[in-house]
Amino acid sequence: MKKILVAILILLPAIALAGNRGAAQNEGVAILFDNSGSMHQYFSKDMLDDAKNAIMDLVFKGDYDEKKWKMVAQGTEYRQQGIKRVWKPGAYMYVHAFGELKSPGSIIPFHEYFKNSPDSGEYQNEAKSKQFIQRRLFNKIDYKDGFTVFDLPKFLCWHNVSTAIGSGGRNYFMNVFIVSDFVIDTQERNDSAYTDVGKEVRIAFINNGSGQTPLFELEHRRQGKKGHEKRKLQIRLLRIGPHFIKKQTPNDEKKSEVHGTRDQIALMSPRPGFKLSEEKNQE
Repeated sequence: MKKILVAILILLPAIALAGNRGAAQNEGVAILFDNSGSMHQYFSKDMLDDAKNAIMDLVFKGDYDEKKWKMVAQGTEYRQQGIKRVWKPGAYMYVHAFGELKSPGSIIPFHEYFKNSPDSGEYQNEAKSKQFIQRRLFNKIDYKDGFTVFDLPKFLCWHNVSTAIGSGGRNYFMNVFIVSDFVIDTQERNDSAYTDVGKEVRIAFINNGSGQTPLFELEHRRQGKKGHEKRKLQIRLLRIGPHFIKKQTPNDEKKSEVHGTRDQIALMSPRPGFKLSEEKNQE
């Protein structure tokens, strides 16, 4: 009996450690960075560099420079626990300098929708993870894309991550950072060829029971360039998942038209009807 108790006492810490490791690997990090020309047109280089620095601080430190950024909206989870470091060793990482569609309206593979393709990787080492973000995301950003398609990048992220991790995605969530001014371009707003692209990805997202939980929204304290003072450089964090693709039924598309996928979030200073979506900044 004593031998059994000793064995149990020895195993319990190992079991707990394994459980913690599993939990740590149950969340990944995605960074979606607006690469459209409007970003360079509206904001100074210093502001855009601030956004890159803030992303690195948020991902690896769970912090941001309050002198440069202010919290303008927050979800329940953030109010309860605040910002936390989201990267952990072995976390799945996904980055995308999104903007212009490569071939609007045509049937093409998901990963080829955008002019710049997304990248992903997994690293146990923090330094290598930071190098990955620099090389695979920041080095690709040139702010030369002609316009921005907003909703598709996050749904595409969900699809690509789900495909990569397979059945392991049943309980896997991604912490998705999005950097943009979140203003819909006229071309996207008026051209059905662009709004219909990726419809099957959105349908799959809904039919698989996945959701998006807004955690917070940061806004740069400086105004946009002269003539564009009303433009706001923002960083938003969503938790999206689970990441699992199941077989679709004949009624899936019909169900997707009934249920919406709007992001909603509570404000620090409540504004009736506020929605954390690109619509709030339409001009």
